[in-house]
Amino acid sequence: MVPQAPNSGKVPSRHAVLRRLARQAVGMSGADIAKIVREARQKARRERRTLTHADLAALLVGSRPPRSPSMRRRMAIHECGHVIARLAYDLGAVTLVTIDAQDGHGFVESIVDEASIQTEGRLAHLIQVYLAGRAAELAVCGEALAGSGGSGKSDLARASALAYALEVSLGYGSKAPLLYRDPDEYVAEIRFDPDLAARVNARLEAA
Repeated sequence: MVPQAPNSGKVPSRHAVLRRLARQAVGMSGADIAKIVREARQKARRERRTLTHADLAALLVGSRPPRSPSMRRRMAIHECGHVIARLAYDLGAVTLVTIDAQDGHGFVESIVDEASIQTEGRLAHLIQVYLAGRAAELAVCGEALAGSGGSGKSDLARASALAYALEVSLGYGSKAPLLYRDPDEYVAEIRFDPDLAARVNARLEAA
């Protein structure tokens, strides 16, 4: 027989169940959640029984794209990298870590004191936090998936935008540091200024 864990068979408290459901619903709008509740009620009504937490959980899980166990492990490693970096550099209190966001991605939620990171060193640490998920994949798996990039909201995009801002608009550039340029124009600037692109990339490589 397989030995049972000390707490196996223990019924989760109502608070624990609701907290689990809340985590599963992160990223959904109020309208999305209301729709799921309505669907769960309708299902329970058809089966002539009361609504249960399991009904809600099943619909919340079903609304996310499926992930294989190996992919979920890779996603967990990635998010752990972000958490470790935040803790190591004391960049915000981590309030939520999940690989079950509604869009199929994972993320780390934290509360950050913006005033505490307004120096070049602290902002450089923030770039490291953005890149730490990819670094964790490289360290544990030997290679990184493309999920760190691909969109303007990705880890690589945020790290690149911040590295660019350090060079051109926050006063920390290695060339003409006091000359302000619009940080929103970083994609075009990097494309047409190879020297600036090299300086931004150097910050990313260092991170």
